[in-house]
Amino acid sequence: MVRRIYSIVIQKPENFIRGAAQVVEYYGAWPTFHDADYVTILIEMDGPNISIRFRLYDWDDAAQKANRPNISLCWHEVEDLSLKGIQELGQNAIGQMQITKDGDGINTLIQTTWDGTNASFRAKSVEVTHFDPHEEWDYETRNTAFN
Repeated sequence: MVRRIYSIVIQKPENFIRGAAQVVEYYGAWPTFHDADYVTILIEMDGPNISIRFRLYDWDDAAQKANRPNISLCWHEVEDLSLKGIQELGQNAIGQMQITKDGDGINTLIQTTWDGTNASFRAKSVEVTHFDPHEEWDYETRNTAFN
C-alpha cells in the first residue's frame, strides 16, 4: 500500500517581504490590496527594479470615513515583466494581488477589477519602502491629502 501525504503550504508574504512588520503590526496581517489603487509605477533599469506606490482602502462605518494608507513596495532584480492596460479615469483599482515565494524568487500577480493595469513579474526580493497608515480620505467629498 502506498501512502501519500499532502501538505498545504500557506505562504504569508510578511515572512519574505522586508519591512513588512510595520504593515502587519498596523493591520494584524498582510493586507489583501483589494480595492487599492495604483498611484505610481516606476521601472528602474538599473537592477532592474520596480517600485509601486499603492493607496489602500480602509472604510470606517462608524465615522463614515475612509482611510487611504499609502504603501510603497520595491521589487529587486525583476524579470519576465508584463504590464497591460490602464484605466482612463486613473483609478486602476486592484481586485487582487498575489505575492508568493517560489524557490529563490518571488512571483507577483496584480489584477485589476476593471480595465486597469494588470501586472505580473518575478523578482529576487521585495521590500516595503514606505508606509503611511494615517492618510484620511473624506467619503463625502472624496478629498485626499497627499504628503
